[in-house]
Amino acid sequence: MRRPALGCIGAGRLARALLPALVEAGYAVAGISARGAARGRRLARRLQVPCFGSAAELARRSDILLLAVPDRALLPLARELAAAGVSWGGRVVLHHAGALGCAPLRPLRRAGAAVGVLHPLQTLGVRDAPLRGSWARVEGDARAVRVARQIARQLGLRPFLLPPPARRGLYHAAASLASNDLVALLTLAEAALTRAGLTAAAAHRAIASLAQGSLAQWARYGLPGAFTGPLARGDSATVAAQRAALARSDRVASAVHRTLSRALLALARRQGLMGRRQAEAARKRLGG
Repeated sequence: MRRPALGCIGAGRLARALLPALVEAGYAVAGISARGAARGRRLARRLQVPCFGSAAELARRSDILLLAVPDRALLPLARELAAAGVSWGGRVVLHHAGALGCAPLRPLRRAGAAVGVLHPLQTLGVRDAPLRGSWARVEGDARAVRVARQIARQLGLRPFLLPPPARRGLYHAAASLASNDLVALLTLAEAALTRAGLTAAAAHRAIASLAQGSLAQWARYGLPGAFTGPLARGDSATVAAQRAALARSDRVASAVHRTLSRALLALARRQGLMGRRQAEAARKRLGG
C-alpha cells in the first residue's frame, strides 16, 4: 500500500520542528517549497528531499499538504493554490495557526480539498522543539481531522478538539500566557538577580532551576502544591520589602510583580489556601 506523500510549504521554525519528526515517523515527504529559497534548500538538504520553486508543483505531488506559513499569508496562499490548476479532490490541506480556524482555507475547500488545522500547543524555539507528549488542537473537515489526528499521534502529540463554540481567541491567549508571558516573567527575574550581584550566566541558571522546580510542583499538584514564599506565609513585611526593592530597580518588573501577586492572592483565597484577613494584609502591602 502506497504511503501518502506529504509536502510542506514553508521552512520556518514550525517546518523545521515538524518535518524531521515526520520523516522519523515514516512519512514520505514529497518535498518543500518556501519563499525564503535558501532556507528551504537548507531544510531540503537536511532531510534529503526535493525543494520546489513552485508551491503548485509541490501540491501536485502531495496527498497531504502542510501550510507552515505566517497567519497573514494563509488566505493569499490558499487563493493562489486554488487557482493554480491543481486537482484538489482527495487531497488534505492543513495549516498550523493556533488563532485561526479553517476560514483561510475556504478557497481550497471550494476547489475540492479537505481542509483542517493541526496546531501543536508547544513552544517551537530555535532548536530542540519538545513535540512528543505535547497537546495539539485539530479542527476541520472530517477527513482532514482524521489525518491531523493520525499525524499528531504518530508524532507523539495528544490531539484534541475545542468544544463548540470554538473560542480560539481564548485558547490562543491561554497559550501566550503559558509561553511568551512566562518567558517575559523569567527574563525580568533573571535581570533582577543579575542586578542583585550574580553574573548573567549564573542568574540565568539559577532562575531556570527555580522555575523548573515551581513548574514541576504546579504540574503535579496545581496551585496548592506550588503556592509558596512570603505571600503563602502571610509575611507582609517581606512582601513590602520586595515591592520596595523592585520599585527602586525596575518599574516594569515592579508592576508585573504587583499585578501577578494580586492575582495569586485572589486565586489562593478562592481555593481556600489563605484567610481573608491574611490575604487583605498582603494585598495592602503590595500597594498600587
